[in-house]
Amino acid sequence: MEHIVQFAISIDDDKIKRNIENSVEKQVTNKIKGDCMKALVGKKSITNCDYTQKLKEMVDDNIQNFLAENKDEIIKIAADKLSEKLSRTKAVKEAINKSIEEFL
Repeated sequence: MEHIVQFAISIDDDKIKRNIENSVEKQVTNKIKGDCMKALVGKKSITNCDYTQKLKEMVDDNIQNFLAENKDEIIKIAADKLSEKLSRTKAVKEAINKSIEEFL
């Protein structure tokens, strides 16, 4: 005795394509992220804490280098701004006038 069974298979090519693209994108992104973290931290097994600490150290080093390289200019600009603000105060104006009167 033979039985004939008919069935249909519907294959959604676009959905399969999207799933593959999403999967590949996630895999590539995770691989690049992992490689970057390993390059920064220098370890094979890393945690987010190691990564965060390394980034913090890099930022701190860059800030210290920037401040060291620009120390004189920063001080000059701060002094100019401070003298500008002080020259506008009543107390400084009175002190300058008093000094001028005493000098003359």
